Amino acid sequence: MCDISRETRAAISLASGSLIVGNQDSLTLWGASAQSKLRDCTNSISRIMLQDNREIESAISEILSELDQFHDEKSRRFPSFERKKKSDLKLRNQYQRLLSYLDQVTLFLQLQQSQLLKEVKLLEKLEQSVRESGDELEVCITQGFLLLQDQSLSGD
Repeated sequence: MCDISRETRAAISLASGSLIVGNQDSLTLWGASAQSKLRDCTNSISRIMLQDNREIESAISEILSELDQFHDEKSRRFPSFERKKKSDLKLRNQYQRLLSYLDQVTLFLQLQQSQLLKEVKLLEKLEQSVRESGDELEVCITQGFLLLQDQSLSGD
């Protein structure tokens, strides 16, 4: 029979992922993979949640500004017939520009919507990963608790 020292056994157990009461490295590394997975998931979620939405806010502000300008121009129509024709033509041109701009913004917002849908799918996957990590950590905690109970019963 091969005689293996206690330190060697502890190193082998540590390498295989076993929990060894009294071995600080074993306690530190116990459940580390599940904790690492959970940390990675929460970092990904944080990056998604903290994304900058200035582009969307800017597009909405620009739409409102364009609409305000159009409304202001429309309300400044001149009473004379000749001026009214020029004013109407100018108003129509501005209206066409506004419609063109709104089409561009609509496309931009549709692209943003597509990106948000992708992020929702990613968040759903991350949610599942967080649940799995939580389950793994729960198993580690339960195993550690049972091991400590066994140690205390065998020590009594």
